[in-house]
Amino acid sequence: MSYPFGNALSETESNAIAYGRVSTNRQAEHELSIAEQLQSINRFCETWGINVVHEYKDAHTGREMDGRSIDEIVDLIESGTESINMLIVHSFSRLARDAFALEMLRRKLEKCGVQIISITQPIDDTPTGDLLRQVISAFDEYNSNEIAKHVTRTMRFNAEQGFWNGGIPPFGYCVDEAGKRGKKTKKKLAVDANEAEDVLLIYTLYLDGDG
Repeated sequence: MSYPFGNALSETESNAIAYGRVSTNRQAEHELSIAEQLQSINRFCETWGINVVHEYKDAHTGREMDGRSIDEIVDLIESGTESINMLIVHSFSRLARDAFALEMLRRKLEKCGVQIISITQPIDDTPTGDLLRQVISAFDEYNSNEIAKHVTRTMRFNAEQGFWNGGIPPFGYCVDEAGKRGKKTKKKLAVDANEAEDVLLIYTLYLDGDG
């Protein structure tokens, strides 16, 4: 079989890091889960005789790469303590939906002799392949920006209607169901009777002191 992903397999031994990520819990429910991503990556590596030496997982919101397992991956590769020549993902968007951030990561790893491979986007390491990867990254970033715009608008409208957008409620409040809109259950904040006295005490102490 002809390997379609560049020259990484020209090495005597091909060692890879497998990386799986979803951005949100909702994506974990509706998109390919981390476990499924890693399963597909491992099948790919078995087919092409690639050794998976490490697996990393991230379920972290955000479009860039800071503060996630990718930092550990970069540190490991740059340390040179292990022979690694591939970072394998299910798709490039699993690394970042920021075209500039992805390109900077690619260049940083390339200096260490490591190629980023997307098993669902067979791109070689020719100038044409570089252009195609950048186009894919640009579309990923555009799609991410559009989703963020629509989500922000929806959450703002929801809040203007007096509904709770989710998350941990503030101390002194609990979340109550406020009826259904279509298939969605709307929720509102309500005073938590168990914590209300504590909140009242906090404000009283702040305004009047303990004397």
